[in-house]
Amino acid sequence: MNRYLDPKNDIAFKKVFGTEAHKPLLIEFLNATLRLEDKNAITDLTYLTPDQTPFVYGEKYSIVDVKCRDQEGHQFIVEMQNKTVPEFMKRTQHYAAHSYASQLRKGDPYSKLKPIVLLAIVNHNLFPDDQDLVSQYKILNIRTLKQDLKDISFAFVNLLRAPEKPEDCHTMREKWAYVLKHADEDKAPAFQDKNIVEAYNTLEQFNWSTDEYDYYVQSLLRQQTETLTEEEKYKEGEEKGRKKGREEGEKVGLEKGEKKAKLEIAQTMLADGLSVDKVEKMTGLTKEEIREKLVRWRKMRYKETNFLNVKRRMEQN
Repeated sequence: MNRYLDPKNDIAFKKVFGTEAHKPLLIEFLNATLRLEDKNAITDLTYLTPDQTPFVYGEKYSIVDVKCRDQEGHQFIVEMQNKTVPEFMKRTQHYAAHSYASQLRKGDPYSKLKPIVLLAIVNHNLFPDDQDLVSQYKILNIRTLKQDLKDISFAFVNLLRAPEKPEDCHTMREKWAYVLKHADEDKAPAFQDKNIVEAYNTLEQFNWSTDEYDYYVQSLLRQQTETLTEEEKYKEGEEKGRKKGREEGEKVGLEKGEKKAKLEIAQTMLADGLSVDKVEKMTGLTKEEIREKLVRWRKMRYKETNFLNVKRRMEQN
């Protein structure tokens, strides 16, 4: 293990951003990443339970990494997603919509609903056409681009586009992205921000208790097992796909061969003067296929006849 643990791991991420003692770190991270300034800046947070409890039995139950509410009542869902998962975009929308709707209890007025911001940190190429470090999404009028529906928005931090060197970091947004991507590389950058220094102190392996560290390692092993299982499933599916492709290819090839043979027989029958109905009955081909073959045969015979006539006239001259 390196000196610093990996903040992309769920356990380490929650230890850095999900505890009351580290509230200033989360506040600075959210303000920097979402560019919340002046009157929009977060000055205080209240941690909420990360459980997304379903409304009724049978609905999906989920746990996000960090969930909090600022001084204005706005809720923030922060999730670290270190690998590609199926339907990730639908899942994030489900989280946001669920959090928004669950603010109300029976009889509550709609005025109690407060905005929801879902911030996902991803380590894969989620939006190939977007080269920004942070991609933000809001509901806009497609003609005027006005944001009249303001209560649900999304932000995605793409760690693949985080700076590779400390000297490339010029904003707090870039510095936090650098920390999340590179903190486990065993060397802390010379950033002077006290909250980033505290993040590195928190991630330092020797500051973890035995139980905490064991929990972290178990989480890593579980993640690696899931990755291996997914790779095995992918390889298994790939092999099944190849096998099915070979079988279908052989089947198609056989069918094409049989069809070609029948068409050649049909051509011979037509040349011998048999009717289309008789050829259809004897070969199993459709009338359309036989007529198409008949047309092609007549064209071929016409070309051959013309060629012979021209050749004969040339020889006579």
